[in-house]
Amino acid sequence: MNGTYLRLSVTDRCNLRCFYCMPDEGIRPSPRDQILSFEDTLQLVRALDRETALTKIRLTGGEPLVRKGVVEFVGMLARAFPAAELCMTTNGLLLERHARDLAEAGLRRINVSLDTLVPQRFRELTRGGELGKVLAGIRAARAVGLAPIRINRVALEGLNDDEILPFVHFALDEEVEVRFLELMDIGEARGLSHQFFLSGESILRPIAEQYSVRELHPEGTAVPYEVSDGERTARIGLINPVSNPFCSRCNRLRLDTRGQLFSCLHSEHSVDLASCLRSTDPRDRLRRTIREAVCAKAPPRGANRISPMSSIGG
Repeated sequence: MNGTYLRLSVTDRCNLRCFYCMPDEGIRPSPRDQILSFEDTLQLVRALDRETALTKIRLTGGEPLVRKGVVEFVGMLARAFPAAELCMTTNGLLLERHARDLAEAGLRRINVSLDTLVPQRFRELTRGGELGKVLAGIRAARAVGLAPIRINRVALEGLNDDEILPFVHFALDEEVEVRFLELMDIGEARGLSHQFFLSGESILRPIAEQYSVRELHPEGTAVPYEVSDGERTARIGLINPVSNPFCSRCNRLRLDTRGQLFSCLHSEHSVDLASCLRSTDPRDRLRRTIREAVCAKAPPRGANRISPMSSIGG
């Protein structure tokens, strides 16, 4: 694998209960004695870098900002991997409190998961979240230079499909990039996609009718566009894993909080990197185990993941 994007989950806990991600009662989090320390996690990330040349590291969860010491861990990663793009995906509830410290620790960029701009709808979709805190977090991140800020928005037929144009307005007004994601039939969303699925084509259509739209060169998993109202421009992106799968160009690996390495989001199969740390020759064992995972990376035959998305980091 020539250059790897590592999605690094630091916790499976979350302070929201988005209906397509978690059951109403939440999930049973991993016992604390099974969660890797930041020091052990850093050792595994170093091993991954030796074998796969990490170009990008994204901290995920659950909600990464609920884990104590995560800002300090960002600093550890920034010092260890100065050439890698270090970023984070968050729901934004705690972002206003931590934005400056994250930037000073070395975080380069932030993605905020936000599916609606309507306060009551936000409470319903997240089962209790406060939209105002998320918006304050976005503005705090922009103020300290965590830019460009990307808003990850899952498009849901019949639930938030009336907010496609308001989110484009939001991109123009707040100088953020909005990325519209198709709902995947995995994890807690299994069985929901037939009811709530909205394709990228259906998302783009009303935008193109209202704005001047220019497609840009593809970036990773997203198809980016420049959108203009004649005076201002903004970027939006479409992430279409269902209608236009991008498995052939996926360079992602996922490391969860227990040290399990996944080569594909759709699969339940993993290799146990944490156990390598306890072997008599951890460096050689890590090398062989990581190569096993990389060699097993292939387009999935179907969406097999049934465990909650928060357990792997999405």
